[in-house]
Amino acid sequence: MQSPPRHWLFYLCTSTALLHAAFQSVRVLVSYRILSLGGDAATIGIITALYALVPLLAAVRMGRAVDRGHATVILRGGIVVSTVGVG
Repeated sequence: MQSPPRHWLFYLCTSTALLHAAFQSVRVLVSYRILSLGGDAATIGIITALYALVPLLAAVRMGRAVDRGHATVILRGGIVVSTVGVG
């Protein structure tokens, strides 16, 4: 088993901050896009609530995988999925 990178905490914090910033930016942009398409407050609320659906459904399964020792795979997979989703 190879040892983790020397500055793993720095890399983790940096990637988390960048992904959080990108995710929050996309949420704001989606709200503006809904408004430009003629949506009302209820539509924005429904679309925004859908952002919580995937974490709600995946949290327990991902948590169990992390507990079994697959934290690195989950972290890297999350970064890839988030990057593809934003890009």
